[in-house]
Amino acid sequence: MSKFLTFDPAKNKNALVGDIINGVLIKQVNPRIHFMRIVDGYGIQYSAFIQLPIKGVKKIKIIEEGGSKWEASFKVWQKNGRIGDYGNGKQVFLSLKFMHKIPEKPQETQQIGIGGIMQKMAGSKEWEELRDKLHSK
Repeated sequence: MSKFLTFDPAKNKNALVGDIINGVLIKQVNPRIHFMRIVDGYGIQYSAFIQLPIKGVKKIKIIEEGGSKWEASFKVWQKNGRIGDYGNGKQVFLSLKFMHKIPEKPQETQQIGIGGIMQKMAGSKEWEELRDKLHSK
């Protein structure tokens, strides 16, 4: 994992773009601050964007505060991205309609007794044993 910084002219200092892990730029965002309604999506500083191929980035993953995750290939950003400056310097913006929403991992739910519901993450040893007992009856 490597931190990727670029100069942010609006702040007049280096700013974190995201982390690069195995060819994926992972960018953490706060939708209330970073979501651009005018493009219905998110942006990456232009000066950082043009460095991504040199750094071996093939995919960009956006992780919103709150848990939603979006991703698109660098090629999709190149083809469908829109360059603009809406007050925070020149950026490449991509609408969510060109991104794939990564589904949240569902929790396994099993009804127990009268109206009671037990929720656990699938995979715990205790849950697997209980599930096997319930299904064997």
